[in-house]
Amino acid sequence: MKALPGGLRFFLVIFAIAGWSADSFSQDFRRYKIRSGIVEYKMSGMQTGTETIYFDRWGMREARYTQTEIKVANMSVKQNRLTLLHGEWTYGVDLDKKTGTKTPTPLWKELTGAAKREGKDATEIGEEMLARMGGRKIGAETLLGKSCDVWEIKSMNTKSWIWQGVTLKTEVNMMGKMMTTEAVRLQDNVSVPEEKLTLPNNVKITEGANPMDMLKNLKKKTGN
Repeated sequence: MKALPGGLRFFLVIFAIAGWSADSFSQDFRRYKIRSGIVEYKMSGMQTGTETIYFDRWGMREARYTQTEIKVANMSVKQNRLTLLHGEWTYGVDLDKKTGTKTPTPLWKELTGAAKREGKDATEIGEEMLARMGGRKIGAETLLGKSCDVWEIKSMNTKSWIWQGVTLKTEVNMMGKMMTTEAVRLQDNVSVPEEKLTLPNNVKITEGANPMDMLKNLKKKTGN
């Protein structure tokens, strides 16, 4: 059980880098260093599938459409999901079942608070958080013609390729099983359809648990 909180901590830090900041925050605040974009990804390894993200306002609005399949032994789990990040709230939607949850965005207060105090953007704050967790920048590589900083957190068996705040590739080694998410097509500074950044009308939304409270409870149970 001790590895689980670590995995969640990695998720929350990556969420901070590729995470969200409030619409009510300063108009000068930029989550990414790119005004808008559409990025298509391919997933391979233990989890296969595709993901497409749409963002505008320098990343102040973002939607992720994900279709995945995970095979374990003789079992297969498929998902068709939308993750819509909107200010201090995050919406997770099952597009097949037309149901979803609304939860507080992890690390939102910490991220925006630090940005206000220190006059930094989300990319800078996210990199500092990675470094505090033992992450380090190990080099640079080019993906889709973009020069990416490569970050590694050895204790969590993860690597991320980040360009202008946008993660173009992630590798996670979970219990000896590799999962890779890599961008295969990138359009930057383009017009993004408004409907892609809007919660579907026919979805039933309920309020879910706070991810940070879940992490705190896991830490108490495992002693981490």
